[in-house]
Amino acid sequence: MIHVTSSNVSAPTPTSYLPVFSGTGGTSPLTFTGTPASGSYMKQGKLIVFRIKVLYATVTSFGSGNGNQYYLTLPYAPTADYAFHDGVYIKSSNGNKYEIFAQATANSTTLTMYHSAGGGSEVSMNHNAPTSALVADYFNISGTYEIE
Repeated sequence: MIHVTSSNVSAPTPTSYLPVFSGTGGTSPLTFTGTPASGSYMKQGKLIVFRIKVLYATVTSFGSGNGNQYYLTLPYAPTADYAFHDGVYIKSSNGNKYEIFAQATANSTTLTMYHSAGGGSEVSMNHNAPTSALVADYFNISGTYEIE
């Protein structure tokens, strides 16, 4: 029998990383100065726990037009498709909070960002969704997934 104690199991340590925040499609692109996204992750064996925060303070254009879609990157590619529902968008002007989520496909570090449109449907997260974006707004997303 193996007895596990705190002295022979090391706890994972958070590691900082810079997720890439991007937008594609539409009639004009997402642009910003500096680095709006920050993140951290902990790796324990094949499990990754991540946390990302995006501050819109450095965004110079949120993009526009139909088909505009926001993306982020994970620190490692997952082994399977995942949906991460631990996300919130904060509208600073009135304090409203909007549920956001992300989907990742196997073997890709790209997170495709969405928000709930109600009734079980999802809408691409972009300059107008979940609400009209302003530089004072921000969002967070986190989750756990498996890697190779």
